[in-house]
Amino acid sequence: MVTLVPAPSVMRGMMAAGLLACTMLPAWADDAAAVALDAEQLRQSVPDAFADVLFDTPVAVRIELDGKYMVDALVRLGRDGQVGLQEVLDGVASEVPAQERNRYVSLLQTGVGLGDCTGLLCEGLVRVAYGVADSRLALFTDRAQREYRPDRYLALPGRGGNGALLGNQLTYVRRGRDLPSSGSYQLSLITSLAPWSAYSDLQISYADAGHWQRGSRVRKYLNNAYMQRDWHGLYARIGYLSPDLSTGQGNLAPIPFSHYNPILGFAFGSSDSLLKRSNKPSMVPLTVSASKAGHAEISRDGRLLATYAVQPGLQVLPTEGLPDGIYPVTVRVFEDGRMVFTTRESIYKPGNWNGTDRFRFRLYGGRRQSVWDYRAGAHADGGMLGGVQLGYLLHPQWRAGISAQQGGGDRQVGLFSSFSPLNALQLYVNPYYSKRSGQGYELQGIGAFSRLSLAVSHRQSARPARYGRSRHLRQRHTTVSSDWQLSDQDRISARFGHAHDDRQSTSDLSYYRDIRQWTDVGPRRM
Repeated sequence: MVTLVPAPSVMRGMMAAGLLACTMLPAWADDAAAVALDAEQLRQSVPDAFADVLFDTPVAVRIELDGKYMVDALVRLGRDGQVGLQEVLDGVASEVPAQERNRYVSLLQTGVGLGDCTGLLCEGLVRVAYGVADSRLALFTDRAQREYRPDRYLALPGRGGNGALLGNQLTYVRRGRDLPSSGSYQLSLITSLAPWSAYSDLQISYADAGHWQRGSRVRKYLNNAYMQRDWHGLYARIGYLSPDLSTGQGNLAPIPFSHYNPILGFAFGSSDSLLKRSNKPSMVPLTVSASKAGHAEISRDGRLLATYAVQPGLQVLPTEGLPDGIYPVTVRVFEDGRMVFTTRESIYKPGNWNGTDRFRFRLYGGRRQSVWDYRAGAHADGGMLGGVQLGYLLHPQWRAGISAQQGGGDRQVGLFSSFSPLNALQLYVNPYYSKRSGQGYELQGIGAFSRLSLAVSHRQSARPARYGRSRHLRQRHTTVSSDWQLSDQDRISARFGHAHDDRQSTSDLSYYRDIRQWTDVGPRRM
């Protein structure tokens, strides 16, 4: 229970600290309070004479949660940036509900750090900032990201529409005399039956046996034939579909040892189809605290991105208009025409996540069904199949998930974790297990540095052996690939792969040049 009545001893300590702060603060607060200080900035900005008063002693602060007044309290600021709440002084006029207020008061009593909150026990906090000039402790949560905004999604016509898109693709390959030839015809159809959409894909393939073998073979496949409906953040599919291909989000754990196994059933899960790709704020807000009216500039690599007017006090800068991605920026605060403070911050607007819904899911189930010449295998056709895939955004730079599938006498479980310490660097790990097919893992690292990109991948799996003395067949494979953009027209690509168990290596070095035959020279004067 939160105590709202201060003790007399606490009041005396608060008044003493407040009086001492008021006598020493004006000499340096105008410069030090230009931004909402984190741990390192706070240590560098506080003079030695004031450090003993501010650090490791009770300091009276006004605590706000997402810009709303929560409580007045005594806190202890550590030199390591840790903030611990000692006693609540007042909270009668709090704008935060009691249950939520008690939850964050308990969190502050255990201690939090200034700056970005990246732990798993942050209770929704994404940033903690302290304003020296007005002695205000600001807590920022991901509530702003989770609140529904009608303009986040595209509006569909009320009555919908009717129409169809027909796609045709014809391929024929002639290998020469006495060599087999092949061809294929693919037909895709997309129709609108408001509020549903229908998708179908048909393929007919032809293969000639060649001179040495008589006969030819024609096969026909129905890849999918389903109906889909999209809502704000959700989608549903029903019909003949493949659960392995029913979403392209890339934020869900892959199904281990997955094959093309179409089912006659359903799929339901998260979707960004109707989400607007712009006007989303950074998941970790940019906070500044000015001592007087001025303006703040946000720049990246020396290029100005935005300028905003600031007022005295702690405030959040708008980030909706900034580019998507995870990248560092420089924030400069100007007062009376001179720069009073500069700091490095980070923008968290992941391009592969909408930034508002941390949880992603997909459910599917149905009966495995073979159509025409497609055969899913002796254990698959006619059997029931069901699965679930989950994904969660633990941090703007870290996402993880799990997948599970049951069907055909097999149980499959997979995990994945993707971490992006920088906008140009991504690390990925995917361990998996299958009751019938074995277990394994995959590691990936992808980096992009100016004109050079580098990707490293390592896969290892162990499958049950059907023959021989060994119980498992182990496979290990490492691949390194790189692209170097020499100029707008020239590019070098290199790839190296090594199979550890077979002791075989492959390498490839390619050079590409874009030969432009026509150049736009602009309008000519007559």
